[in-house]
Amino acid sequence: MLAAARVVGNMIKIAGATLGESFFDKEVGQALQMLDGRSFEEGRCSSVDTRIEVGRFAGVLVLYQFAINAPLLIHTNMKPLLERIWMPLRDSRVGP
Repeated sequence: MLAAARVVGNMIKIAGATLGESFFDKEVGQALQMLDGRSFEEGRCSSVDTRIEVGRFAGVLVLYQFAINAPLLIHTNMKPLLERIWMPLRDSRVGP
C-alpha cells in the first residue's frame, strides 16, 4: 500500500498543475471519504471494521503523498481535510 501511495504521489508531481488538478480533486475526494469510513458498509462485524481501518490508512497515505508532492494543490482543500482528519485521530477504539 505504501508503494501504491508513492506512485499516486509521483503521478501528481509529474502531471503538474494543469493536468494533475482534475486527478487531484477526484483522488482527494475519495481519500476524504475513506477517512470517514463511508466507502464501506456500516456495521459491527470485525471484517467490516478491519476494512474501514484499512481504508482510513489508505486515505491517510494518499493525502500524505499529495501533501509532499503537491502542497499548493492540497492547500485549497485544507478545511475539509482538517475537518475529517480528526475522526480517525480521536477514534475511541484505539488505546493509548
